[in-house]
Amino acid sequence: MATIAPTIKSVGLRRFIPQISGMTVLTTLVVIVLVYLLIVPLTMQFITAFRGPVTSLPFEASAVTTLDNMKHVYTSGGMADTVRDTLFFVGGSVLVAFVIGFAFAWLVERTDVPGRNILFVLIIIPAIMPGIVRAQAWLLMLAPKTGILNQMIRAVLPFWDRGPIDPFTFYGMILVQGLGNVTFFFLLLSAVLRNMDGGLEEASRASGATMFQTIRRVTFPILLPGIVAVIMLNFIITLGQFEVPLLFGISAEANIFSLRIFLALTSQAFGLPLYGEAAAYGVNFLILTYTVFFFYSKVTRQANKYATITGKGYRPTRLRLGRWKYLVFALFPLYLIITFFIPMFALFWSSLFSFFVPITWENFTTVADYSSYREVMNDSQFWGGL
Repeated sequence: MATIAPTIKSVGLRRFIPQISGMTVLTTLVVIVLVYLLIVPLTMQFITAFRGPVTSLPFEASAVTTLDNMKHVYTSGGMADTVRDTLFFVGGSVLVAFVIGFAFAWLVERTDVPGRNILFVLIIIPAIMPGIVRAQAWLLMLAPKTGILNQMIRAVLPFWDRGPIDPFTFYGMILVQGLGNVTFFFLLLSAVLRNMDGGLEEASRASGATMFQTIRRVTFPILLPGIVAVIMLNFIITLGQFEVPLLFGISAEANIFSLRIFLALTSQAFGLPLYGEAAAYGVNFLILTYTVFFFYSKVTRQANKYATITGKGYRPTRLRLGRWKYLVFALFPLYLIITFFIPMFALFWSSLFSFFVPITWENFTTVADYSSYREVMNDSQFWGGL
């Protein structure tokens, strides 16, 4: 009994001591980090949106709680223009990226185009460029007077003094942002197409349906939940894009949320940045983003209703392109040339000179001064940033 009593006593005490597992500790740490990184900034954003006046910092003693910031963004006409322009820019960019990305994904996954593995890699290459570098390279490539692509077009079709492509418009911004998002659509839609059972399409064609009837009645309905989910996810991501609106949007007079917030924070109209106005736009920006995310979660929650089951030996049915397959293959290098090689060349060429110089071999060998590189290498901020 003397040996049993301590055991009973220890077991009884253990009932009142919580058993903490490693997973519980890890989960607690993750929650703390998320609260610090997410909840605290959002709370500060919300509070700042209702603090004023504009001549005081949000948490100074002279600041008071006010609705002036919200009233300004709604009554000045800025909010209506901002929502309209943002949806137009984001919707157009997503449409361009979806059409090109889905076409490439379908060609790689559903046709017998040669070199599919190589083509898969080619589509990914443009995504290597950071967003701000890609936007800058596109700006240099599409500049109406000096842009390399515009010069090439005018060399073949000398009907314009400048252009014909003008990037400083909404359509130019949509094109640049959309082409930058193609890889995202290609990767996700390739997975959707790869996992779809081709037996249903074969049954449709065996029943006498044409290829277009099969796509409309079988392929598209099955893929629709996955396509909608990818579109909405890209829509959410594109809402927060800043590089293209920054470099192209000011000249295009675009009222886009991310650009509006940046301009408010860099304004010195009252001696201070317009923190309250920026926060007011930010709060409304969050409402728009979370509204889209809510519908995205609803769509993805219902996606399992459209799942198809395949066996181990499943192989997708590939459409034979015949004589067209080499022409289709050429579309991929053409896309890579336009979206990667020409912008990179424009960026490299511009970096060799301190001013604009026409593209000729003579200029490259005799005029290039490389002064920009020397200036960067002698800049202490560059090394600090690196």
